[in-house]
Amino acid sequence: MNLSAVDLNLLVALDRLLVRRSVTAAARDLGLSQPAMSRTLERLRGVFADPLFVRDGRGLAPTPRALALAGPLDEALAALRRVVAPPPEFVPTHARGELRLGLADELQHLYGAAIFRAIAGVAPGVDLRMIPLGEGSLEASRRGALDLALLPDLGPLPTDPRGGPPDLTELVRRELYRRRFVVVCAAARPAPLHTLDDYCAAHHVIVSTEGGSRGFVDEYLAALGRRRRVAASVNTFGAAVQLAAGTDLVATVAEEVALAAGTAVRTASPPIPLPTLAMCLWWQPVRTPEPRHRFFRDIVAEAVAAAHAQLVEQPLRKIASTSAAGSPP
Repeated sequence: MNLSAVDLNLLVALDRLLVRRSVTAAARDLGLSQPAMSRTLERLRGVFADPLFVRDGRGLAPTPRALALAGPLDEALAALRRVVAPPPEFVPTHARGELRLGLADELQHLYGAAIFRAIAGVAPGVDLRMIPLGEGSLEASRRGALDLALLPDLGPLPTDPRGGPPDLTELVRRELYRRRFVVVCAAARPAPLHTLDDYCAAHHVIVSTEGGSRGFVDEYLAALGRRRRVAASVNTFGAAVQLAAGTDLVATVAEEVALAAGTAVRTASPPIPLPTLAMCLWWQPVRTPEPRHRFFRDIVAEAVAAAHAQLVEQPLRKIASTSAAGSPP
């Protein structure tokens, strides 16, 4: 029998006929008229090449063929109900397993505690796995081995001739905040950094996982016909800030990294126009409708946005406090 030629509604009708043993009662259950149910029975007889039911007094008596179909029919309809049933409600307090979140070292340092507290507070049975991002991260997301990633959209930056960032157009993104860049140097450094000449005359430290001597800032300087000396390179933004704090080097880093450095540094706006970058959560579109995934990406997004806002507001609160302390009584 060709299954594509079988109307599944016929199986539902057969089930009602087996239960009710009456065309009228089965029609009432299914919201059909009695003539429509009679036509359905005729179609069933054609499909199974059997009368299926015969008159027995005021009701219908199933044939041996109909009785033999009863068990398999129950199983088939139960399976169909499971197929079309909505997914079970996601209950965070009952959730178990892992949430695998990809993010760079400095973002783990900045937001890891806030993310963990947020998840533990609502889903204590879920374990957080923070994973460094790398060349295999995109493929890991396709395999379901990486649930979410937190990283900037690097699209606005100049293309690196040695190879640009991975193509993330297949992913869904959710912007959490805008990343600004600031220039960082030691708090005791006497030379200002406000002019382009000052900036280019300084010795710089950059972040390069390959130990390179050129960063995206150099592309902007080249467009202005200028250049700088990259005297050192390190693997992380945090290390760049620490190195700048303890030497005469200058680092151009994300504002939130400088604010969370935990060391005395001076910051200034770059003397060249650098774009702000959207800091986003990224995930595979196939995960978008999953209740569990939707819940956890909301939790992570809220935790990161709140932690970032608090981090950026701290200097403003300090300024306000200092102003209030210095005000005349």
